[in-house]
Amino acid sequence: MPNSLSKVLKTQIEEELLSLDVVYAALSRRVGWLSEPRASDPYLVEDMFAALAMTLHDLYTGSERILLRIISHMDGGIPKSEEWHREVLRKATMPVPEVRGPILSDKTIYEFLSELRGLRHVIRNVYVHRLKGESLLSLGRQSVEFYPRFRSEIERFMASFESEGRNQTR
Repeated sequence: MPNSLSKVLKTQIEEELLSLDVVYAALSRRVGWLSEPRASDPYLVEDMFAALAMTLHDLYTGSERILLRIISHMDGGIPKSEEWHREVLRKATMPVPEVRGPILSDKTIYEFLSELRGLRHVIRNVYVHRLKGESLLSLGRQSVEFYPRFRSEIERFMASFESEGRNQTR
C-alpha cells in the first residue's frame, strides 16, 4: 500500500475541492435567500428549498468522493459492504499505521458528514417536496459553517505528505 499522495490523486482532490467551492457558493446564496423574510411566490420558495436540498446532496457526495479517492488509493481499496457510505466516513477518521493519519481529525466534521449522508439517503428515496423547509434551512446554515472546516481538514491532510516529502511523482 502506498504511504504517499500521488500527483494524480492530489490533482483529483484539488479539482474536486474547486467543484465543491462552486457548490459552496451556491449553498451560501440559497441559504441567504431563504433566510431573508419576504412575501414571495410560494412556488419560488418551494423551488429554492428543492435547490437547497440538491445543493446539500452535492456537498455530501463531493466530500464523500474525496474521502473515497484517498481511501481507495492509500488503504488499498474501498469498503464493499452494504453500509459502504457509513464505512467510508468511519475509515476517514482512523489512521492506517505506517500509511496515513486520519483524514478527518475533527470528530464534529465526521458527525456532520454523517448527518449529510442521512439527508442524501432521504433525497434519493423520498420526494424532495416532503422534506421540511426549516430543517433543510437549518442544515444549510450548518453546512455554510461546515464546508470551510472540511476543506481545511483535507488541505491539512494533503500538506502532511508534502511536509514529510512523501509525494509520489506519478
